[in-house]
Amino acid sequence: MKKNYLNLPFLVYFAFISQSSLLAQPLLSLSFFNHATALPPHGISGQLHPGIDIGFTTLKRQLNKKSGFIQWKAGYYYHRLVHHGIQLYGEYNKVYPIIKNNLMIGWSGGLGYLHTLELHEKFKLNPDGQYTKTGNLGKPHAQVSLASKIIFVNKSISPFLEYRLRLSTPFVNKYVPLLPSTSVHLGFYYILETTKSKPS
Repeated sequence: MKKNYLNLPFLVYFAFISQSSLLAQPLLSLSFFNHATALPPHGISGQLHPGIDIGFTTLKRQLNKKSGFIQWKAGYYYHRLVHHGIQLYGEYNKVYPIIKNNLMIGWSGGLGYLHTLELHEKFKLNPDGQYTKTGNLGKPHAQVSLASKIIFVNKSISPFLEYRLRLSTPFVNKYVPLLPSTSVHLGFYYILETTKSKPS
């Protein structure tokens, strides 16, 4: 079944993290990253394949304790000479305070959808021996994600650095059933509301 997924980058959800004195705040995340088709620890350097990632979540407890929450995200990247990648996925996140709630580390893992749009033309062979150009609606893939991160907590804007691994399947039928990729994210989390939790 063919569908047009060209509008998927505009289906945006939003992301996580802020000051430990805040409770159950909707938070926006925005990050920029470099995409690489590689296994860890690769992807930190090399050619630039830029991407952007955004997300949304509501925190369930104060961040002065171990916190777990679901994050809904959308992303886009450009892999030069190969394809555009459009991502929609959800992740479970866990964060841990390190230094007086001003510095945190965390991990996340989840499942989602990747749609790739090839940058080259595609043709098929007709019964009469002639090649004709076919449409390019792209290919659907399932993706599994796993990430580690460090967060510098502030009142309303919290910068973060994240290293992410993704596994996409199927990528090329019969040839590449599972494709690994890595990305380094630099971004921030922003509180969408300023209501503070009541003191206990």
